[in-house]
Amino acid sequence: MYYLRVKQKWMSEVVFVNPRYGLILPKKNDKPVVSATSVFGDDSDDEHDKATIEKTMRKESMRNLKKIQTQLTLRKAMEEDPSVFEYDEVYDDLKKNKEEKKQEVTKDRKPRYIEQLLKSAELRKREVDRRTQRKIQKERETEGEAFGDKEAYVTSAYKRKMQEMQEEEEREMRREQMDQMMDVTNRKT
Repeated sequence: MYYLRVKQKWMSEVVFVNPRYGLILPKKNDKPVVSATSVFGDDSDDEHDKATIEKTMRKESMRNLKKIQTQLTLRKAMEEDPSVFEYDEVYDDLKKNKEEKKQEVTKDRKPRYIEQLLKSAELRKREVDRRTQRKIQKERETEGEAFGDKEAYVTSAYKRKMQEMQEEEEREMRREQMDQMMDVTNRKT
Protein backbone atom coordinates (compact mmCIF):
# COMPACT_ATOMS: atom_id res chain seq x y z
CA MET A 1 0.00 0.00 0.00
CA TYR A 2 1.19 3.42 -0.75
CA TYR A 3 0.39 6.55 1.16
CA LEU A 4 1.26 9.91 -0.21
CA ARG A 5 2.20 12.38 2.45
CA VAL A 6 2.46 16.00 1.41
CA LYS A 7 4.75 18.18 3.53
CA GLN A 8 4.36 21.26 1.46
CA LYS A 9 2.82 22.06 -1.87
CA TRP A 10 5.99 21.47 -3.87
CA MET A 11 7.27 18.42 -1.88
CA SER A 12 5.76 15.01 -1.52
CA GLU A 13 6.96 11.84 0.12
CA VAL A 14 5.81 8.28 -0.58
CA VAL A 15 5.66 6.03 2.47
CA PHE A 16 5.49 2.23 2.09
CA VAL A 17 3.26 0.51 4.63
CA ASN A 18 2.71 -3.27 4.78
CA PRO A 19 -0.98 -3.99 5.32
CA ARG A 20 -1.79 -6.41 8.12
CA TYR A 21 -5.02 -8.38 8.21
CA GLY A 22 -6.88 -10.21 10.95
CA LEU A 23 -6.54 -9.89 14.70
CA ILE A 24 -3.44 -7.84 15.37
CA LEU A 25 -2.08 -8.30 18.86
CA PRO A 26 1.01 -6.62 20.22
CA LYS A 27 3.98 -8.94 20.51
CA LYS A 28 4.92 -9.99 24.01
CA ASN A 29 8.50 -9.61 25.00
CA ASP A 30 9.41 -12.90 26.67
CA LYS A 31 13.01 -11.92 27.13
CA PRO A 32 13.74 -10.56 30.59
CA VAL A 33 14.62 -6.91 30.61
CA VAL A 34 18.28 -6.63 31.46
CA SER A 35 19.05 -3.51 33.33
CA ALA A 36 22.43 -1.89 33.14
CA THR A 37 24.66 -3.21 35.90
CA SER A 38 25.82 -0.84 38.50
CA VAL A 39 29.46 0.06 38.42
CA PHE A 40 29.61 0.66 42.16
CA GLY A 41 28.33 -2.62 43.58
CA ASP A 42 27.32 -6.25 43.05
CA ASP A 43 24.08 -6.02 45.09
CA SER A 44 21.86 -5.63 42.03
CA ASP A 45 23.20 -8.88 40.58
CA ASP A 46 21.88 -10.85 43.57
CA GLU A 47 18.44 -9.26 43.27
CA HIS A 48 18.34 -9.99 39.57
CA ASP A 49 19.22 -13.64 40.19
CA LYS A 50 16.52 -13.95 42.86
CA ALA A 51 13.87 -12.51 40.52
CA THR A 52 14.78 -14.84 37.66
CA ILE A 53 14.93 -17.83 40.00
CA GLU A 54 11.46 -17.02 41.36
CA LYS A 55 10.14 -16.59 37.85
CA THR A 56 11.54 -19.94 36.69
CA MET A 57 10.22 -21.63 39.84
CA ARG A 58 6.72 -20.28 39.14
CA LYS A 59 6.89 -21.48 35.54
CA GLU A 60 8.05 -24.92 36.64
CA SER A 61 5.32 -25.22 39.28
CA MET A 62 2.68 -24.20 36.72
CA ARG A 63 4.02 -26.79 34.31
CA ASN A 64 3.89 -29.49 37.00
CA LEU A 65 0.36 -28.44 37.96
CA LYS A 66 -0.79 -28.75 34.35
CA LYS A 67 0.80 -32.22 34.10
CA ILE A 68 -1.00 -33.36 37.24
CA GLN A 69 -4.31 -31.97 35.98
CA THR A 70 -3.98 -33.75 32.64
CA GLN A 71 -3.11 -37.01 34.38
CA LEU A 72 -6.20 -36.65 36.57
CA THR A 73 -8.46 -36.00 33.60
CA LEU A 74 -6.94 -39.00 31.76
CA ARG A 75 -7.57 -41.26 34.77
CA LYS A 76 -11.11 -39.97 35.11
CA ALA A 77 -11.78 -40.60 31.42
CA MET A 78 -10.32 -44.12 31.70
CA GLU A 79 -12.56 -44.85 34.71
CA GLU A 80 -15.66 -43.68 32.82
CA ASP A 81 -14.88 -45.53 29.60
CA PRO A 82 -11.89 -47.89 29.34
CA SER A 83 -12.02 -47.74 25.53
CA VAL A 84 -11.44 -43.98 25.36
CA PHE A 85 -8.05 -44.23 23.69
CA GLU A 86 -8.76 -47.21 21.45
CA TYR A 87 -9.02 -45.13 18.30
CA ASP A 88 -7.96 -47.81 15.83
CA GLU A 89 -10.40 -50.42 17.12
CA VAL A 90 -13.32 -47.99 17.06
CA TYR A 91 -12.38 -46.81 13.56
CA ASP A 92 -12.13 -50.40 12.33
CA ASP A 93 -15.57 -51.21 13.78
CA LEU A 94 -17.10 -48.14 12.13
CA LYS A 95 -15.53 -49.00 8.79
CA LYS A 96 -16.72 -52.61 9.07
CA ASN A 97 -20.30 -51.49 9.83
CA LYS A 98 -20.22 -49.08 6.90
CA GLU A 99 -19.06 -51.82 4.52
CA GLU A 100 -21.77 -54.21 5.80
CA LYS A 101 -24.47 -51.59 5.20
CA LYS A 102 -23.09 -50.97 1.72
CA GLN A 103 -23.21 -54.70 0.95
CA GLU A 104 -26.81 -54.93 2.22
CA VAL A 105 -27.83 -52.05 -0.01
CA THR A 106 -26.20 -53.61 -3.07
CA LYS A 107 -27.70 -56.99 -2.21
CA ASP A 108 -31.29 -55.66 -2.08
CA ARG A 109 -30.81 -53.28 -4.96
CA LYS A 110 -33.48 -53.50 -7.60
CA PRO A 111 -33.96 -51.58 -10.82
CA ARG A 112 -35.65 -48.27 -10.13
CA TYR A 113 -37.90 -47.73 -13.11
CA ILE A 114 -38.35 -51.20 -14.55
CA GLU A 115 -41.80 -51.68 -12.98
CA GLN A 116 -43.08 -48.47 -14.53
CA LEU A 117 -41.55 -49.39 -17.87
CA LEU A 118 -43.20 -52.81 -17.79
CA LYS A 119 -46.58 -51.29 -16.89
CA SER A 120 -46.38 -48.75 -19.69
CA ALA A 121 -45.30 -51.46 -22.15
CA GLU A 122 -48.29 -53.58 -21.10
CA LEU A 123 -50.60 -50.59 -21.52
CA ARG A 124 -49.26 -49.91 -25.02
CA LYS A 125 -49.66 -53.57 -25.91
CA ARG A 126 -53.32 -53.47 -24.85
CA GLU A 127 -53.86 -50.30 -26.88
CA VAL A 128 -52.37 -51.96 -29.96
CA ASP A 129 -54.62 -55.01 -29.42
CA ARG A 130 -57.70 -52.79 -29.13
CA ARG A 131 -56.74 -50.92 -32.28
CA THR A 132 -56.25 -54.12 -34.27
CA GLN A 133 -59.55 -55.54 -32.96
CA ARG A 134 -61.40 -52.38 -34.00
CA LYS A 135 -59.79 -52.56 -37.45
CA ILE A 136 -60.78 -56.21 -37.81
CA GLN A 137 -64.33 -55.40 -36.68
CA LYS A 138 -64.64 -52.63 -39.29
CA GLU A 139 -63.37 -54.97 -42.02
CA ARG A 140 -65.94 -57.59 -41.00
CA GLU A 141 -68.72 -55.04 -41.11
CA THR A 142 -67.72 -53.90 -44.59
CA GLU A 143 -67.31 -57.48 -45.84
CA GLY A 144 -70.30 -58.72 -43.87
CA GLU A 145 -72.62 -58.61 -46.84
CA ALA A 146 -70.33 -60.83 -48.88
CA PHE A 147 -70.00 -63.50 -46.17
CA GLY A 148 -73.35 -62.98 -44.44
CA ASP A 149 -74.70 -66.42 -45.33
CA LYS A 150 -71.67 -68.27 -43.87
CA GLU A 151 -71.35 -69.38 -40.25
CA ALA A 152 -68.99 -67.53 -37.92
CA TYR A 153 -66.88 -69.65 -35.58
CA VAL A 154 -65.77 -67.95 -32.37
CA THR A 155 -63.70 -69.78 -29.74
CA SER A 156 -64.22 -69.40 -26.02
CA ALA A 157 -60.70 -67.98 -25.58
CA TYR A 158 -61.48 -65.29 -28.15
CA LYS A 159 -64.77 -64.51 -26.40
CA ARG A 160 -62.94 -64.26 -23.06
CA LYS A 161 -60.32 -61.97 -24.57
CA MET A 162 -63.00 -59.75 -26.08
CA GLN A 163 -64.82 -59.63 -22.72
CA GLU A 164 -61.60 -58.61 -20.90
CA MET A 165 -60.92 -55.91 -23.46
CA GLN A 166 -64.47 -54.59 -23.05
CA GLU A 167 -64.10 -54.47 -19.24
CA GLU A 168 -60.73 -52.75 -19.55
CA GLU A 169 -62.23 -50.10 -21.84
CA GLU A 170 -65.06 -49.49 -19.36
CA ARG A 171 -62.57 -49.12 -16.48
CA GLU A 172 -60.52 -46.72 -18.57
CA MET A 173 -63.60 -44.64 -19.37
CA ARG A 174 -64.59 -44.48 -15.68
CA ARG A 175 -61.04 -43.48 -14.73
CA GLU A 176 -61.04 -40.71 -17.34
CA GLN A 177 -64.41 -39.45 -16.12
CA MET A 178 -63.15 -39.38 -12.51
CA ASP A 179 -60.02 -37.53 -13.60
CA GLN A 180 -62.11 -34.96 -15.43
CA MET A 181 -64.37 -34.50 -12.42
CA MET A 182 -61.43 -34.16 -10.04
CA ASP A 183 -59.41 -31.94 -12.36
CA VAL A 184 -58.56 -28.66 -10.67
CA THR A 185 -58.40 -26.66 -13.87
CA ASN A 186 -62.08 -27.33 -14.66
CA ARG A 187 -63.38 -26.36 -11.21
CA LYS A 188 -65.01 -23.03 -10.64
CA THR A 189 -64.55 -21.30 -7.31
